[in-house]
Amino acid sequence: MAVGDRHDAAPGTLRLKTVVQRVARAAVRVDGTVVGEIDRGLLLLVGVERDDTDADADTTARKTAALRLFGGRTPLDRTVAEWGGASRARRSA
Repeated sequence: MAVGDRHDAAPGTLRLKTVVQRVARAAVRVDGTVVGEIDRGLLLLVGVERDDTDADADTTARKTAALRLFGGRTPLDRTVAEWGGASRARRSA
């Protein structure tokens, strides 16, 4: 599932994209060193361009938090926020 599409971008240009995957566990390694890891939850793969802004990241986080991906009374009736998801962003220059 992809979220965070910027619809105002010019045709043919790249747009901020986020791929969301439910995982039993996940880790991010840089040069073999684990720099982040989670148990059960969501893994988000985010494609970012130089022109993407903090507002783009905020929009993507808000859309992700509103996704109904977790079960309660029905299989997919709880949002990420209701499930207890947290949003942590790390930007590098």
